[in-house]
Amino acid sequence: MLSYPAPPQPRKSAPGCNLIGLAIGAILFLGFMAFLFLLALPFLRLLASPLMSFYEEGHCTITNTHVEINDSDDSTTYRPQIAFVLRTIDGRSYQTAGYDWLQLDVPDQDRAQAIAHKFVLGKTYVCWYNPWYPSWTILTRDIDWSTIPPSSGFWISGIFCSLVLCTCLFGLMRKLPGLFRRRRKYTFSIGGPQI
Repeated sequence: MLSYPAPPQPRKSAPGCNLIGLAIGAILFLGFMAFLFLLALPFLRLLASPLMSFYEEGHCTITNTHVEINDSDDSTTYRPQIAFVLRTIDGRSYQTAGYDWLQLDVPDQDRAQAIAHKFVLGKTYVCWYNPWYPSWTILTRDIDWSTIPPSSGFWISGIFCSLVLCTCLFGLMRKLPGLFRRRRKYTFSIGGPQI
């Protein structure tokens, strides 16, 4: 009669191990998200800087400010619209509108109103314009991270990458102790188990 030892029972982890693993995973996830954010900030500025290098400084006199409402099937967004007269270095004038590089809608009406109210009618502000196409004019060169919606590809890809990384690290942490444990060899024999 052939006999062999029963396979070892699966080890049960201590009750606190799952919570510790979850806490470590959450810390890794948040750390990786912070890393992505800090990594992306100079990268976005680097992307914008070649474009900004040929933009020239001008003076813009505000003629109108309002908030445009954009309704879609699932949400309502708001875009600050600021119209102004651009005076270029060579003395030419252009009627145009704009605010920043991204030209993104804002999900909060109060925030859009606050942006529009920063600019007073009739007052002149420093602005930057494209000398070959002066209607491309911006009033600020800063990137406002609060206007990047949570559904944008930047945030979604960052969250996806960090989840994949945390899952891999968590799986590696669980497997790593088992790699160094001494393995038992089981052999089949007619007389009895040999270890």
